[in-house]
Amino acid sequence: MAKIVIAGGGTGGHVYPALAIGQSLVDEGVSKSDIVYIGSKHSIEKQVIPANGFKLKVLPGRGLNRSEWLKNIWHAILIIFSCLKVLVSFLFFRPKVIVGVGGYASMPAIAAGSILRIPMFVHEQNAVVTRSNKIAIKFGATLLTSRPDTKGQGKNYEYVGLPLRKTIGEAIEVREKYLNEPKEKPQVLVMGGSLGSLVINNTTIEMVEKYKDKIDFDIVHIAGKSDFQRVSTIYDKLEVLIDCREFDENLIEVVAKSDIVVSRAGAATCAELETLGVKSILIPLPSAPGDHQTLNAQSLCDLGLGIVIKQNTLSSDLLFETIKNNLDDNKCKPNEFHLDAAKRISQIIKTIMEEKHVSN
Repeated sequence: MAKIVIAGGGTGGHVYPALAIGQSLVDEGVSKSDIVYIGSKHSIEKQVIPANGFKLKVLPGRGLNRSEWLKNIWHAILIIFSCLKVLVSFLFFRPKVIVGVGGYASMPAIAAGSILRIPMFVHEQNAVVTRSNKIAIKFGATLLTSRPDTKGQGKNYEYVGLPLRKTIGEAIEVREKYLNEPKEKPQVLVMGGSLGSLVINNTTIEMVEKYKDKIDFDIVHIAGKSDFQRVSTIYDKLEVLIDCREFDENLIEVVAKSDIVVSRAGAATCAELETLGVKSILIPLPSAPGDHQTLNAQSLCDLGLGIVIKQNTLSSDLLFETIKNNLDDNKCKPNEFHLDAAKRISQIIKTIMEEKHVSN
């Protein structure tokens, strides 16, 4: 029976830190059979978690959306059903620890854990505590933060960093080699997060069309699954040599080999850029709850690693000029603090399990 539950997901920013925690627990001697993930059947975790050899229990429904109140009625019913489903499940196998990582599936696990008085933690990836984690804290969960100055963290928290995939360590070596080897042109990576970004895609297309005779850098454009066909077709019609991809399983290596990354400002993306020391042009998602992407981006700016362009001011001209003016500034120092974040969390979890074993 599973002893540790890791719940949440929805985007890569939630799922990959959750996966890193599980992998670190295995490195610390916990059996994979003692770890179970809880996620949504509609989200990325359905593919990622089982592909890495972990058990995944999926819940129906999605999170609530303020602009879709009719759908919210049905989603609210499914949330209640999910909470009851998780509670019954926990009654049977009584996990020792629950870790929430944010996203829709995190709350049913935290609610059930609160009723059964199971030790709970929630990890906040962003620079501001999100609504679901605020609720989790009220339910008795201990807050773990990615940054020392997370907004809304209160007094009861522990600063652990943001858990990153194991490949980030290898990417640091790739980065060092890239910076020291001669290259014909600098490389610019454009991406829009795990879900893609229509705004970033369109602005990049406009920039390429307008400045194609002046662009003296290579572009790798991760267009996203839903927009890849359209974007790649436009580039073909423009007859330009843009490396357009739907996605890249080795994306962190592409980041390591880039002189500038143009991206949204998701927490995991910012942590990876900080860890590798890669300069970035960040366009925060304006609809992000609590404007947390702007705060994520600001943390990189404070380290001299980021330049923020507000979405309402973004244009092909501004993007081109910002890239051109910062291409030579790619010798930033990496910050390896986040590399041990998953290990810090796994050690916290193991300590709680050992204490419960002694008390029992």
